[in-house]
Amino acid sequence: MLLAASVPDVCNSFVSDAIRIFEIKAGSHVTVEQVCRELNITPVKLTRLFKQHTNLTPKQYLISMRMKNAETLLRASMKSVKEIAFLSGYSSPQKFCREFAKFHNLSPRQYRKFAASAQETTL
Repeated sequence: MLLAASVPDVCNSFVSDAIRIFEIKAGSHVTVEQVCRELNITPVKLTRLFKQHTNLTPKQYLISMRMKNAETLLRASMKSVKEIAFLSGYSSPQKFCREFAKFHNLSPRQYRKFAASAQETTL
């Protein structure tokens, strides 16, 4: 039987464990549903807990994490957009490009050019 004081810790543990799984599997095509199965929790419950602790849904968190990874790769490597899509956990470059543009209001190629010109300006 859980004590009332330990309930928030258990809830926070689900969120921490989900984040850890997202980070470990960042380069693979992990889904929120797969993480829920691994944690033995329903997607609805994980979403509620995630919102309480991070103000984001698990899917929003995963997308944000993937976008940060893609930003780093676009700025620091000459990998193709297709390679970056797969390295960021997307199963399709088209889906990656759509999601990247929705998130940044720029295509990945535009972002790379913008980042390169911003870096040249600061030198």
